[in-house]
Amino acid sequence: MDLKVQLKTLDLIVKIINGSMDRINLVEYAPQKVVFDRESPYEQAFLRATPESVGISSRYLSRFLKDVSKDPLINMHGIMILKDGRVISEAAFAPFQKDLWHITHSMCKSITGLAVGLAVEEGFLSLDEKLVDIFRKKTNVISMVRLKNLTVEHLLKMSSGIIFNETGAVTENDWIKAYMESGISFEPGAEFAYNSMNTFMLSAIIKEKTGMGLMDYLKPRLWEPLGIRRVYWELNPRGIEKGGWGLSLCLEDMAKIGQLYLQKGMWNGVQLIPAWWIEESVTKKMDMPENMGNGYGYQIWMGKRPGSFQCNGMLGQNIIVYPDLNMVIVNTAGNNELFQTSRMMDVIGSYFETEKFHPDKALAEDAGAYRELQYVQEHLKCSVPYEGALNQHGYLGGWPGKKEKVKRRRTRPDKAARPEADAIRQLAGRKYVLEKNAAGILPIFLQCFHNNYAKGLVSLEFAKEQDGLLIRMREGDSDFTVPIGFGSPAYGRFNINGEPYEIGTVGEYTADEDGTAVLKTELSFIETSNTRTIKFFFTEDGVRMVLDEIPGLNLIVEGVSSVIGKVGAAIVDVDYSQYKVKKALVPEIKGVMERR
Repeated sequence: MDLKVQLKTLDLIVKIINGSMDRINLVEYAPQKVVFDRESPYEQAFLRATPESVGISSRYLSRFLKDVSKDPLINMHGIMILKDGRVISEAAFAPFQKDLWHITHSMCKSITGLAVGLAVEEGFLSLDEKLVDIFRKKTNVISMVRLKNLTVEHLLKMSSGIIFNETGAVTENDWIKAYMESGISFEPGAEFAYNSMNTFMLSAIIKEKTGMGLMDYLKPRLWEPLGIRRVYWELNPRGIEKGGWGLSLCLEDMAKIGQLYLQKGMWNGVQLIPAWWIEESVTKKMDMPENMGNGYGYQIWMGKRPGSFQCNGMLGQNIIVYPDLNMVIVNTAGNNELFQTSRMMDVIGSYFETEKFHPDKALAEDAGAYRELQYVQEHLKCSVPYEGALNQHGYLGGWPGKKEKVKRRRTRPDKAARPEADAIRQLAGRKYVLEKNAAGILPIFLQCFHNNYAKGLVSLEFAKEQDGLLIRMREGDSDFTVPIGFGSPAYGRFNINGEPYEIGTVGEYTADEDGTAVLKTELSFIETSNTRTIKFFFTEDGVRMVLDEIPGLNLIVEGVSSVIGKVGAAIVDVDYSQYKVKKALVPEIKGVMERR
């Protein structure tokens, strides 16, 4: 990373760990996120089919979903499986919703790659075109010499050698200028070095050469022909689509992109993307360290199964294409892992990437197995609020089976075991004034990604609404109402500094080992990969809040270490900074009850 950017990043880290979030002003902020349109009809939905009709057992898919659901290292949010162009399995893991768009992170790099292929086919640019020629106005004399060999193809293959990387997105306003003034770590084309700013530059190239941003360029060429209407792509501070991240799509629309790749660019009899570009994109161009993946094409990763490939985004956003199986698997998640090498991909691979898995003819329909699959799909959860508690169907944890069925004990209403009723009775009406802090309701991961920083929590109040519990929080001068779902999620929407966020929450009212009353809440920002967790510990006249986020801690601490590097280590103590970051990510806040 360039010294200037590294020093700015260190300043950002110091402000976060010192609780000076209100003084972060490195990048210009303007609200841009929009509300998801739930009213518009969905266009060009895939046909649905039973797994047996395409040669796969429903029980096989049920086992797969159960394994994913119970694995502690996998935090899947949604999944859809296509075989022969038909949906055979689809599910959301509560509180996430399969019909709501979800952030795709770097998965969208492959879509930017499709836009480049279209621009090449239409004569707007060529792969051997040099960046110093495209952005001559943004290039100084030194950069003209330093970057003289850098081409469009180097960006596509992640082999630019440019030092300016993703960290610059939270410290710089003019990304093109910063990129073109950056140093290089190796001669372009010599090595693979993953850098999301390479993809942003492809987005900037599309705008420079066509006069249109990615969204406008792709609207008549990709979105409308595929029937993709509900799509949102974040812009950088200069109004250019981020390209390498920031795209939100629904699961089924992700599946359409995968099916388009599988059909080599053909859709409803029309060649939307040149077949030659699809073939070039999914052909390995660069090797990489084994711990990162299996090779890279043009903005797309090679898969383990021979001939397979995937559009991969961090934390577990994927479009996986298996041409020999005529299958597409798409999923969203919030894992604490990056790239292809992850526990989630290991489990997916164990079911769909072995030599034994090769369905080639239809199976006899199995109504019982299909009903079980439907049940499993409808009852998946990211987490279980009451571990071991009876669920609404009378099963003691796990998935239903004859031996697991238990009878509910009849109890008198005043002795019924309803923790949520206890929570409402004991907490409703309480109001607390909080000590000064820099914490926010938005996870720090999202704060940094959206340049939307916390103002500090001021107060909280618990209230009853019908048969439910609400928490009203004040952050800075904004008020948020959090509905708490016990056993099943409760949903709502926040407006955080002008940007709307859909939320889904679950709660558990219990006691710790000392008998202190505790309300545990998981507040998921269900359009994203992130969840804010808050535990409230209640005393006679006060409260202690412990905030955390999923995913986050390990990922961000590792990121801080890499950002600090050698230059930063000479300025700040790395171990102490890691400790402070952990304290910032998992803050504890005390509050005093307000007497009335």
